[in-house]
Amino acid sequence: MPFFKRKETSTVDERFLGTWRLVKSDGSIDVGNGVTMTFSRDGKLVYVIHRERTDEIMNLVFTVDGDCLVTNQPSRPQTERTEFGFDADGHLVLDYGGAKTSFARV
Repeated sequence: MPFFKRKETSTVDERFLGTWRLVKSDGSIDVGNGVTMTFSRDGKLVYVIHRERTDEIMNLVFTVDGDCLVTNQPSRPQTERTEFGFDADGHLVLDYGGAKTSFARV
């Protein structure tokens, strides 16, 4: 019975896995007291904006589609596509419509 077969899970882009911290940001992006992102093998992304009194934590899911990081927040579904690249230093560079942020692996 084919409908009982387990579906193949999509392959996670290994380049993203682990924790990244913000090292550089375009001035137009609110980064509080810093940002960390943790990508896990099961397709989850924890995005944390560190604030003075409390952290703002977003639990997301992610996939990679070509040169776009595709994220969604299950509690508030809305797909976001962000262009990305890796610079010569290995930093993950996210491009939010021209406003760029760079992250270094922790």
